Amino acid sequence: MSRPELTRVVTEMGRALGYRDDEDLLCSMADKGWDPVAFRLGSGGLAITFELTNASGASVWTYDCNQEGGGMGTDIDFIVSTLNGYMNRNQLECIFCYRTGLSGAERNGPYVRFFGRRLIRPTETSVVRWEHRAVAITRRARATLPGGWTHVATINSYPGDTRKFGIYKKMMPREDSVVH
Repeated sequence: MSRPELTRVVTEMGRALGYRDDEDLLCSMADKGWDPVAFRLGSGGLAITFELTNASGASVWTYDCNQEGGGMGTDIDFIVSTLNGYMNRNQLECIFCYRTGLSGAERNGPYVRFFGRRLIRPTETSVVRWEHRAVAITRRARATLPGGWTHVATINSYPGDTRKFGIYKKMMPREDSVVH
């Protein structure tokens, strides 16, 4: 009897590209019990590593994908503001973002694609708000920053700009639980 495969890597090679196609991939894998656990940009574009988290059914997570940009001068403040608004409006946790173009993942693509997730059956304590920020980096981004900030991804500012930014997220208290 063979052991079930526990991880699977899906690249952009040989599959449909676009934010709806990425969302379809994430959701169809989750329907079969697979969750994304790592994202890597390489010569073959975006590679997503999935892990089998529920061999007997669907994942406990639902996934979403959206993108922003297209303008050559879309600045980092606009992108982070859009990411922050989208994730919070849809009660999502950002799990990855990257630059993309018409032919897939690109370090200097005109779009920034956002991947998010939320529990299928949210609990009272799981409905949270996330704050996002960009921090300019010169080398490798730190995994965490003081104050509870966690690294989500590193992206270039915009096409033609050589600055890189670490995108970070931080869980914020629920607004109805804040004492005034």
